[in-house]
Amino acid sequence: ELTRRLSRHKVWKDRNGELWSPTEYWPGTTRAAEHVLALGAFVLDMDAAGGWHPYVDTWRGEGLAFGIYTTFHHTPEAPRWRAYFPLVTPVPAPEWPVVWTRLAWGLARRLADPKCKDPCRCYWLPSCPPGNEGMTFAASYDGVTYGTLRDSAGGEVTVTTPVANDCVTLDPAKFYGVRFL
Repeated sequence: ELTRRLSRHKVWKDRNGELWSPTEYWPGTTRAAEHVLALGAFVLDMDAAGGWHPYVDTWRGEGLAFGIYTTFHHTPEAPRWRAYFPLVTPVPAPEWPVVWTRLAWGLARRLADPKCKDPCRCYWLPSCPPGNEGMTFAASYDGVTYGTLRDSAGGEVTVTTPVANDCVTLDPAKFYGVRFL
């Protein structure tokens, strides 16, 4: 479902479209960092990285499962795109800052937008303004889904905090799109 939803761009007059998040919240709570239970995907916003081709080549060469899509303000002169990496095991919220930092460094060096470290961050579904349909790109690649997370030095990123048993387990197929008005 996630790959299908992130593989087609919708045309919007402005970027107020639909959002998605790889986050599971504690039951009965609303969107806030302190309400995050776990995250089921690692997301990179790459607005300052230039084109995606070198990254795609590297990630494919490493055999990773991931997807990418251009974002609303993308142009050929100023590439703006997002990459997402599904995780086999959800990362508990208390572990997220360390995991995010290590993966951001290992996969994108210093070019990933640090705002994505926010565990309750939502992301726009693929969209573009009218007339830019021919400039969009979206693709997904099969490969190894992160289970044992590794940092840039090849060391394991240990996830030690157990996910509580009194909540619904995050199902990677259950990612959702939310329309905020």
